[in-house]
Amino acid sequence: MLVGPGGAILDLEPAPDVLPTPCGGQAGSLYDRNSTLKRGLFGWLAAIWLLSGSAAADITLESRTPFAHGLSHGGSDLVLRSASLKEATILKVDVYWVGLYLETADTPPDSIIESVQVKAFVFHFLRDVKSEKLGEAWIHDLTAACESNCRSVIAQGRILARSMPDVYASQKIAYVLFADRVDVLIDGEFLGTLIGENAPRAILATFLGPQAPSDMRDDLFGTLIPRERQ
Repeated sequence: MLVGPGGAILDLEPAPDVLPTPCGGQAGSLYDRNSTLKRGLFGWLAAIWLLSGSAAADITLESRTPFAHGLSHGGSDLVLRSASLKEATILKVDVYWVGLYLETADTPPDSIIESVQVKAFVFHFLRDVKSEKLGEAWIHDLTAACESNCRSVIAQGRILARSMPDVYASQKIAYVLFADRVDVLIDGEFLGTLIGENAPRAILATFLGPQAPSDMRDDLFGTLIPRERQ
């Protein structure tokens, strides 16, 4: 959103090529030129082992992203549902993470936008961004995403853009969406509010609407654990 389309998602490391040594035998290989059956069987066993027991306990959204499990603001408690890692299109460097928080984390994808619950989008920056660039991106995205009664939202956005500070790596910007307003916070400190029922709709459209980068939209709607994009 703030830098441009294109992205890359982290994923689990592949299963090791060699299994633990069996009792009284030699190490078992996942690849055996003389036994496709062995390869397939051991491959399934390795996958099952990785996704069970203590290994599965370590594979969480929070362990793969810079976001906390929960977020509280304005009397509402939200839970991290999904996340997307964005990179600059040309330079191929990671620029920021964006996480989607909902009051009900297991809300189906096709119900998120219309669901009556507090929502939040949180940016975790991996690069420094100047306030001017941040403000320009803010206005550009609001203008592109807003569908109706936009004059008030854009006017408020311009005022808020002028108060945006420089943002540095590891800082977070949160957009918390209520039914009739959007609160904007930087590292938990209140920055300002967009007022009106069309304000949260515009922010939702920015991240999840047709104007949003397709890879980010797919990630936030889709898998709970970030996946690798080819």
